[in-house]
Amino acid sequence: MKPLIIGTRGSKLALMQTRQIIDKIKDAYPKQDIEISIIRTNGDKLPTTPLDQMGLGVFVKEIESALLQKKIDLAVHSAKDLTPELPKGLTIGAITSRQDPRDVLINRWNLKITDMPENAIIGTSSPRRVALLRRYRPDFKIIPIRGNIDNRLDQVGREKIDGTIMAAAGLIRLGLENSVSEYLPTNYFIPAPGQGALAVEVRALDDQLKDLVSVLDDPDTHVAIAAERAFLKLLQGGCTEPSAAYAQIDGDKLNIHAFIGATSGRDFFEATTTGMVHHPTKVATKVYETLINMGAGHLLRGGLVK
Repeated sequence: MKPLIIGTRGSKLALMQTRQIIDKIKDAYPKQDIEISIIRTNGDKLPTTPLDQMGLGVFVKEIESALLQKKIDLAVHSAKDLTPELPKGLTIGAITSRQDPRDVLINRWNLKITDMPENAIIGTSSPRRVALLRRYRPDFKIIPIRGNIDNRLDQVGREKIDGTIMAAAGLIRLGLENSVSEYLPTNYFIPAPGQGALAVEVRALDDQLKDLVSVLDDPDTHVAIAAERAFLKLLQGGCTEPSAAYAQIDGDKLNIHAFIGATSGRDFFEATTTGMVHHPTKVATKVYETLINMGAGHLLRGGLVK
């Protein structure tokens, strides 16, 4: 049995996530040899460039290119890093069970967001997090920061900034939960599409590998993230401001909470809709149309996305 080559970024978190995937594959296929191929993405090569100036797929393009060129057999990504539409020839072979999807607040006083001092300096490069922070704490001074988890925690620890917002999942996977000041509820701090889950990407025509990675798939998470990604796809090329979507399954129903807003925090449209669990795209379209009918269309480049 020839070795399976998995492509991933080289960060501590990316390698930890990849090893978790390897362990699950090994559980199902004990004799399968597996190798890791570390690939530097554009997002890694330009660590100081603001993410919103780099376009889509900054943490996945080079890995996807290696996959298409058959230099690797499959790729492991944080699901939220994937572009709304995958390159031709690639598909998501599996979505893992979702880790905690919430964002977390980390600050040097270890306080909740409502108790933090006025004009606190918060570092984040996520337009979504900027919009949400300014909605609830318009007094905060928000500055852009980039870097891995350790780097951002270090900046708070050295009081270079007063606090930051991160994804809970990454901290949990690295055993850094003790740094969390507050877990931010999803009903008002809406997560990014795919946040908390891992995506295993394979070549669309490689049936053997698709069958192999299918053991990694969590059907409920897959459906929820399919809805979130469908919402994101409706905005592709059109949304000039922050957006988010978070879907959850309740029996045979699929609920999705989404927003389109502005980084000022003053222009904010959010809606929750429900549909059948086996129609994630229809549920996503319904919440998108609800937001447009509420008046969010002016936040889309060139008007409504058709």
